[in-house]
Amino acid sequence: MSIQHSPKKTTTKEGTGAQSTFGSTSDLSETENVKLNITKRVKRRYECCDVAEMMAKFREEMMEAINGFGNMQTKNMSDIRDDMSAIRNQINEIKTSNEALFREQNELRIDLTELKQLQSSTEQKLKTIETDVIQLKTGSYSGKAAEHPTAASEYESVVQEFQERCSREKNVIITGIEEPKLDNPERRRESDMTEVLNITKTLLPNCPNPVKVMRLGKYDSNKNRPIKVSFESNTISRKILQNKDKVDKKYKIYYDQTPKQQQFLKNLQAEIKKRQENGEKDLIIKYIKGIPKIIQSHTPKN
Repeated sequence: MSIQHSPKKTTTKEGTGAQSTFGSTSDLSETENVKLNITKRVKRRYECCDVAEMMAKFREEMMEAINGFGNMQTKNMSDIRDDMSAIRNQINEIKTSNEALFREQNELRIDLTELKQLQSSTEQKLKTIETDVIQLKTGSYSGKAAEHPTAASEYESVVQEFQERCSREKNVIITGIEEPKLDNPERRRESDMTEVLNITKTLLPNCPNPVKVMRLGKYDSNKNRPIKVSFESNTISRKILQNKDKVDKKYKIYYDQTPKQQQFLKNLQAEIKKRQENGEKDLIIKYIKGIPKIIQSHTPKN
């Protein structure tokens, strides 16, 4: 069965001569417009998808950049904190060094003052002694010693004793250091020097090396002879004697005394013994300005 279509009708517009066709067929121009619109929508959809991907990628790159920048800033801050901590430690070390240097300067200043006072006192004593000696030699000395026929010789003995004491003030005597069992004297002296330095540096960390170290008496492998240690200044020997209680108790440190000083000390010890037998208690010998004296110790009562 065939479908019949109505014939196309053509009309001519009045005054133009153009013909119009009427019928049931689709308008081709409208179809083309629809296709164009569809193509534009699809193209816009693809463009929107591209923009979204670009934005997502851009956000991802920005986040990576921000995270990287944050990590870098965190590391920089950590490095800065470490540097600040190191600077603070260095400042503290500098402060500690300055404080130690300041204390040493004060000690040196005090030592220098004491040395000047001692030098002044010694010079004054020497001048007095020299004047008296000159007077003795010229026979113009008017002191009590001039009344005795042996005054000049006795006074000369006093001068020699004074000079010897001044010389011995630079020395200390150390006992308790074991005698090295070595045949070579030089190696024994080296061993003694090492032991002496260990003791002096313990008592006085900045103690200078002694100018001389020697054993007293003849060598005997079965005995430990005392050691005489000599320094350039009596200031060092005095400080060592002031700190002598800090050393191990097996070591003993004494003044380097002249024979007359030793005899005087023995007399004091004998006097203490006698007074203790008579009932006196708490008697000790104490050095006051370098001179041994008997005093009564003030022991605390329980």
